[in-house]
Amino acid sequence: MSKNSTCIIEECNRPPKGLGWCGTHYEYNRINGFPIPKEKQSLEERFLSKVQKTDTCWLWTASQAQTGYGQFYYNYKNYKAHRFSYEFYKGAIPEGLYIDHLCHIALCVNPEHLEAVTPLVNAQRGYKALRKYCLHGHEFTEENTYIRKQGSRMCRTCIRYQVKMAKIKKQLQKP
Repeated sequence: MSKNSTCIIEECNRPPKGLGWCGTHYEYNRINGFPIPKEKQSLEERFLSKVQKTDTCWLWTASQAQTGYGQFYYNYKNYKAHRFSYEFYKGAIPEGLYIDHLCHIALCVNPEHLEAVTPLVNAQRGYKALRKYCLHGHEFTEENTYIRKQGSRMCRTCIRYQVKMAKIKKQLQKP
């Protein structure tokens, strides 16, 4: 390492102590056990190194949350990878809006497949909205579908059955 080199953290201009880190970053990583980056990468290069581009989607290949969405660690904070991609390539997410995957693939981080929408629109476009039948096999037709305020759908046949069972249960509880 030459005498003119600096810490491998992009924003840091202090001289390196060991493994390319300045004293502060070296100590922090030694204590916390973070992996040492081999070289300086731009933020975009680092992000895209965790992406596999297909003909249509950019699939996240790194860490995933239990929800099935990708995770990206940046600036000492975890981000959902699709939200990070939207903000990096398109700008800030407006307050109160969700990021909708137009391709319906949770691991896709292609900014062209991401759109900021209201929670109602997001629910209406979600994978449940694509189902043709309820969990009990009743078809979602215009006559048999109740749309809730949040945008989710309920089967009217199942609702009638639930109401009927609640009345029977209430009658059985009477002395």
